[in-house]
Amino acid sequence: MIKKLFLAAGMLTTLSGFSQDSLKVVRIDSLVNYYNNAGFKAERDSVINTMPELKISSRTYLTVLIHDGAVKKYENRPTFIRDNNGIPDTATGYNIFYFDNNKLIKVEEGMHDSKPKF
Repeated sequence: MIKKLFLAAGMLTTLSGFSQDSLKVVRIDSLVNYYNNAGFKAERDSVINTMPELKISSRTYLTVLIHDGAVKKYENRPTFIRDNNGIPDTATGYNIFYFDNNKLIKVEEGMHDSKPKF
């Protein structure tokens, strides 16, 4: 009987913890959606970098969304081009950081290139 009681208490605790985490994820995702669609002031810039000795060039686009003097979103999107014996190989990536009350709440990252096997 005591084993069943501990098992039931453990299950309730686990479900309660999962429920709290799910609510946090939903709140964060709704904030991210709001930031992306709210039309906040965006500051944009780009950086070009070439390394001829390695036959690599890159261009990185930087975007910062600011609202009420606080950063809400910082986005970094680099594109790399490598000369592979006269054939350009291209890779594009992104790092996106979302903030709420000056605290990091979510990070998104990814990368892809022109080759299907990457």
